[in-house]
Amino acid sequence: MKELRTFTPEQFSQNERSKLMLLVCDETAISCVSMRKLQEVVAAYGAGAVLVMPDYQYQRGLRGWAKAQILASIVDKLEGVMPVGYEAAKKEQGNNWALVRINGPVTWSKSEVITPKQTEKTIPKIVETKDPIDRVFIDKAKKVRESSNCWLDPGGCVFVKDGEVLIESCSTSFNQSKCRQIPIDFRELPLNRGERMFFCDSLHAERVGISKAAQRGISLQDSTIYLTKFPCRPCAASLIASGVGEIIYEEDSYGLAEVGDLLESNSVTVKKVAN
Repeated sequence: MKELRTFTPEQFSQNERSKLMLLVCDETAISCVSMRKLQEVVAAYGAGAVLVMPDYQYQRGLRGWAKAQILASIVDKLEGVMPVGYEAAKKEQGNNWALVRINGPVTWSKSEVITPKQTEKTIPKIVETKDPIDRVFIDKAKKVRESSNCWLDPGGCVFVKDGEVLIESCSTSFNQSKCRQIPIDFRELPLNRGERMFFCDSLHAERVGISKAAQRGISLQDSTIYLTKFPCRPCAASLIASGVGEIIYEEDSYGLAEVGDLLESNSVTVKKVAN
């Protein structure tokens, strides 16, 4: 991944300003459904562009920084990013740039955030399973994952009861953005602990499966779900509510430090397939 260059307003002369487009937006304007539109906006002008983002959003490890790199992966004319405050952004809009494109109202301001003291969560001990049947169903979930149209976080799962498959499902994007065409691996964009991308309109495989079961009138009570990856907290809560009694997965995820207590207190068995 080639990271965007970072500029300050002072780095641009009057002559340079007259040849560049200023693209002003905050991180909420950058999502998988808007990526192609932003690409078209820059391409239509035919010159290089500088992305202006709030300075409190464009910090390595935050989603604003990550989204800017994603945008740069499909917009080859994006020269770099200028992280500035609201007043500086407003000033630059009238500072003789060749073209200023404002994506949404520029009203950002840095609010004071009171952050509670972080408590270290313990990752629960996970029992490993070497049962060949479990491996068969995990491989089936991995096969289902291949049909996912979700670029950001593809996943697959299979709901099983008494050895019979009830439902198969994969992470699904509902905005038809074709974001899998974005040529960057989101795993190259490490976010700070607790920071979430909020980039797409996809639904994780677990909740897609639960929705399918509801549509078809299939009870998931006391079923086992085979997952390609350990569930996030919202998905774990949905699995508990649907009556799933056992989770068997292959890959660890950030959910390990967030979900252990929830599953344990609701008597959901968790196993990891041994490699």
